[in-house]
Amino acid sequence: MKLSSIGGLFFKTVDDEVPQTASQQTVSASQPTVQQTQINQPQSIVGQEDKEIKQQLLDALEKANLPGYDYFEFIKAIDAQMTIIPSEAMRFQSSFAMASTMGVTVQTLLTSAQHYSDTLSAKEKEFISALEKHSIDAVGGKEGQISAIDSEMKKMAEQIQKLTQDINLLQEQRTVLTNEISTNRIKIDTVKNNFNATLKTINDRIINDINKIKQYLDGGK
Repeated sequence: MKLSSIGGLFFKTVDDEVPQTASQQTVSASQPTVQQTQINQPQSIVGQEDKEIKQQLLDALEKANLPGYDYFEFIKAIDAQMTIIPSEAMRFQSSFAMASTMGVTVQTLLTSAQHYSDTLSAKEKEFISALEKHSIDAVGGKEGQISAIDSEMKKMAEQIQKLTQDINLLQEQRTVLTNEISTNRIKIDTVKNNFNATLKTINDRIINDINKIKQYLDGGK
């Protein structure tokens, strides 16, 4: 599945249907009880490179491709020679020799490389904005629902037996919301950490290439 925007990395939360029958658990008529469900905190998640995130970032770089021959085409040329020329320095120098015939300079490569790095920075800001929105929608809003349900459950529990079924139904809703929060937090943290890991992989490549351009082509400046 190809996602059209960085916000599409997040899942679309769909509330499960709440059962229309009361729980089989019986609440005492003389003293109804309200169960407090503990919201589980997700364990620490280690970010890793994600194929969908990587493709979106690469698509963004492709869309930001400047006219003419620059860093983007230069790196493609270097990668294409990987199985032909073992030496990395020679691949850089060979590709630059060809690029020079088209008027490309070391400064052209460095300036355009920075352009693509800036493109990734803009994509990161877009991701952070989407992350904040989905955190509110998927976690904050449901926590507010749980708080409201707790208050309503306490009030209904005081009305004793005739409200027993309603209390059990609300308890089921609360459990569903609690489970959704735990699941949603894990998904959000997974996407966030995968994005950061993938962003670092691509950005590190650009930074590394900039250093190598300076080392191999610009006299080590």
